[in-house]
Amino acid sequence: MADFAPDHAGVTPMNLRTAKVAVKRIAEFATAKTAPLLWHRRRGSLVVLMYHRVLPPGDPRLEVEQPGMYVHPATLHLHLRTLKRHFQPVRLDHWIRAARDNAPLPERAFAITFDDGWADNFEYAYPLLVAENVPATIFVVSDLVGTGRLFWPERLGTLLRQGLAQHAAKLYSLSEFAWLRTLDMPIPSSERELDPELLDRIVNGAKRDDDATLCARVEAMAARLGDSGSPRTAELLSWDQIREMAGSGLVSIGSHTRRHTRLSDALTPETLHDEIAGSRHIIESNAGCEAPLFCYPNGDATANVRSIVSEHYQAACSTLPGWHGVGADHYMIRRISVHQDITCDETSLLARLSGWI
Repeated sequence: MADFAPDHAGVTPMNLRTAKVAVKRIAEFATAKTAPLLWHRRRGSLVVLMYHRVLPPGDPRLEVEQPGMYVHPATLHLHLRTLKRHFQPVRLDHWIRAARDNAPLPERAFAITFDDGWADNFEYAYPLLVAENVPATIFVVSDLVGTGRLFWPERLGTLLRQGLAQHAAKLYSLSEFAWLRTLDMPIPSSERELDPELLDRIVNGAKRDDDATLCARVEAMAARLGDSGSPRTAELLSWDQIREMAGSGLVSIGSHTRRHTRLSDALTPETLHDEIAGSRHIIESNAGCEAPLFCYPNGDATANVRSIVSEHYQAACSTLPGWHGVGADHYMIRRISVHQDITCDETSLLARLSGWI
């Protein structure tokens, strides 16, 4: 028997997906050819690229990572070479300073940013930045630097894999895992079913709750499985690695809060100040360099949060898509998210930069 039955027109989910992929690819080719011809109209604009992790194919760390969180080293290298053909590379803090001072700016520029402060940024991205002489900004979570700890999404993925391997579908009968049943989505009954797309949906669905609740749930899950929470190797940057990159003059270090806390007005004023201003003090004290830029975790930024950030930083990055213009709000810098599954070649990258696809 067939895995699925075609409808009256002979259309199946599989060939429908294939058709959509083909149509998208045709659109990417057309956009990649056309968009660069129009970029001369965007004089003085800045393209800010948003990356997270850089991991090679087959790396075990990819097993618990969301698809939108990484590129392969070869893909990053291709990105850097492609970007240099169309734009001038700049350090984000230098461009912002020049824009504020009404100093001359490149006709078209690009800036590279990495969120979270992953150790693979030092291992795989930094050598490529040096080889191509492209500056970048890495936004680190100050209290997690050098600790060996992980963010809750990666720990959740690890614990789900571990729990499913031990208990299969019975995992959710454990009180510490039962909350996953309340998510409005399928949950895996085996480790094999926990593919990257489903893990991505689970993580995004879990974000309906606040960070404190999610961290407490993850800790309870870990305790039930006897998991210490320490990865096999350090997955976040150390202060030595940060100092080495900052000392090169090629990498600027920015703040991504103290604990990767999603910032909202529900937090106390003391907590907001501690996460925002406190993180800069910790970074500058340990890294021996200025940290003039901020990045909002998850892109969450109320008017009140932006006001506090503006008291302590030169500028701040959002997750809003698009190019950043000279007259735009420097505390809501737009960025273009690029990751392996949507920008794996030059054509898809150029199409992504256009903002049309």
